[in-house]
Amino acid sequence: LITELVTSAGTMIYTMILLIIALYLCSCVGIEMIYNNPKNSDDYPEFRDLARQHFGSLPGSMLTLMQFVTGDSMHAIYLPFIEHEPSLAIYFMAVIMVVTIVIMNLITAIVVNVALEQASQDHDMMVAEERKARQKLIKEMRRIFESLDDDGSG
Repeated sequence: LITELVTSAGTMIYTMILLIIALYLCSCVGIEMIYNNPKNSDDYPEFRDLARQHFGSLPGSMLTLMQFVTGDSMHAIYLPFIEHEPSLAIYFMAVIMVVTIVIMNLITAIVVNVALEQASQDHDMMVAEERKARQKLIKEMRRIFESLDDDGSG
């Protein structure tokens, strides 16, 4: 297991970079669609406060969307926004599909692929060890038979 994790470390780093890029892009779109939304005015104080809290800055927006990655109470974030602005359902569905499902499945596929490659390498090593043990056994058997053959007749 440790070998598999060490072997997949490079791939996991690239996947984390992909996740950060996806969070960055979704955060930029979220800031534009939510924080700069016409309903983010003094006429709608609930929407304004939610928008400021979750999408008021890029780091805050990325942290909010990180909750979508982990599935941590994401309904508490998107439901109030969708109640005030139903068209935001499209944005949140896209974020859930891209960040939560696609990228997490990609990470799972990478880990499984590395585990299968490691199992294949382990199998190859076992075959080589068995071949070496067989050769050693053949040499030992030959030595035993030669010692038993007193007259050299074979």
